[in-house]
Amino acid sequence: VAGLPAVVLCSASWALTSAPLSVGGAAVVRGLSPARANGCCRAQRQLDCSFDPPNYEPLPQRGTLAAAASAATAIAADPAVAAGADAFGGASGSITGAEGSTISKRPGYRRLLVLVAGVTERFYPIPTLRHVVAPAVRAGYTVDYYAVLSMDASGAKAFRAYWYAPVGNPQFVNYTAQDLETYIIRRARFYGASRAGVLLLPNEVELDVLPFHVFANQRLLVAEKHGIRESTGKFDASGTFWLFLMKMKKVELLWNWTVGNRMDRSYDHVVWTRSDAYWVDDLKMEHFPDHARVYSRPWGNLCSKPFREPAINDQTFVLGGHVAGRLLTGYSAFLLNKSPLLDRVGSAEDFLKRLAVVRKVPWTFVRPDWLPFFLAMHMQPSNSSPPVLCIRGVNRELLERPVAECVAPWRVPATMAFCDTLVLQ
Repeated sequence: VAGLPAVVLCSASWALTSAPLSVGGAAVVRGLSPARANGCCRAQRQLDCSFDPPNYEPLPQRGTLAAAASAATAIAADPAVAAGADAFGGASGSITGAEGSTISKRPGYRRLLVLVAGVTERFYPIPTLRHVVAPAVRAGYTVDYYAVLSMDASGAKAFRAYWYAPVGNPQFVNYTAQDLETYIIRRARFYGASRAGVLLLPNEVELDVLPFHVFANQRLLVAEKHGIRESTGKFDASGTFWLFLMKMKKVELLWNWTVGNRMDRSYDHVVWTRSDAYWVDDLKMEHFPDHARVYSRPWGNLCSKPFREPAINDQTFVLGGHVAGRLLTGYSAFLLNKSPLLDRVGSAEDFLKRLAVVRKVPWTFVRPDWLPFFLAMHMQPSNSSPPVLCIRGVNRELLERPVAECVAPWRVPATMAFCDTLVLQ
C-alpha cells in the first residue's frame, strides 16, 4: 500500500535514536529505547478463537496461548500484499501462522503497549500517561508508549464537531517537531514508560487510490453521502468517510512501526486510544484478562444511558496481544480483503465489528466506567475570550446525578468546563 513506510529495524544491535528517519518522504520519526533489541519483529496472532456475541462481562482468559507468526514488516514491503493478499500474509480474508506453540516469558513478566493516534491540535497526553501508563507500571507491567500525530491538520481534518467553535490546544501551537518529541518522551519516561516513540507527520496522511471493488461492491459508509460530483466527474464522499480512512491508515502505520521496532516477541495487551481522550481515573488491567479478545465500551458517553442495542465505541480499545494486529491493520483490510461482509457498512464502528467477525476476533463490551475517559477539546466561545479546555458528552448535573455507570464527580477537576454547556451559552 503506497504511503506506508517500510521500517524494518530489528537486528540484535539496533537502537532507536533521536535521529530523524524519513517516513513516506515526510514524517519525522523519533524515539527513545535501550541500546539493544532482544528479538525481532514478531507479531502475535491467536488462531483458534471464534467470534462471541458482545456482552457486558469480561470472559475468563483462554488457557492456550497462540504462536508468534512470521516476521511482520510494514505493508509496503510485504510481497504478499503486493500480490493481493491481506496484511497477515494469507489470501484475502484468511489468517496464517504457526498454530499451537507458546510464548516463553519470565514468570510474572507482563508487557503493555499503549498507542495514541491523532493530531497535535487535539492532543492531551498527560491524562493518558497518568491514568493508563502509570497504573500499569505500578501493577507490574513493562509499558511501552508510542504516538503518531499530524502536526498540521487544520480545518475539518482536525475538527469535525465544528459547532463547538473548536481551536487547537494552545499548549502546542508554537512547538516545533523537536520540541514536541522532547516533551512527549520526557513525560512518558517520567510516568514509567520503558520505551517511548513519537512518529510526527507534517500533515495528515495521504490516502491511497481506492481499488475497483470498493466502488463495485459499495464498500463505503452507506449512511454517509457519496457519489460522483457533477462539477468534476470524480467520486467524492462525506468528510466522515475520508476521516475514517485516514484514522485507520494512521493507526496501522503506528502499529507497523512498533512491530518493526519490537524488542520482545509479544505484548500481553495493547491499549489504543485517541489523542483527545481525557482520562479521569485509572485503567485497571485486571478487568481485561483475555489475551485473545478485544474489549471496548458500548457506544455512548460515560454517565449517560446506553443505546438499547449496544454498538461498538471506537474511541478506545483494550486488545489482547494475540489479536491486536488483526484489528489495527484495518486499513489494509479495507483496501485488500474482498470479503463481502466488509461491504456496505453503515459506519466506521460497523466496519470494525464486521472486521472482527471476518478475522475471528471475539469482542466484549465492558462497563463504561472501566474505560474512564471523556473526549476533550479547547473551545473559544467568543473572539474576545481565551481558549477553554472542556470535556464533551457530559455536564455537571449529569456527572453528579448519572443515569448509568460513571466516575466519581471529584475525579473531574472542579475547574473543568463542559463543552455542551458552553455551546448553549
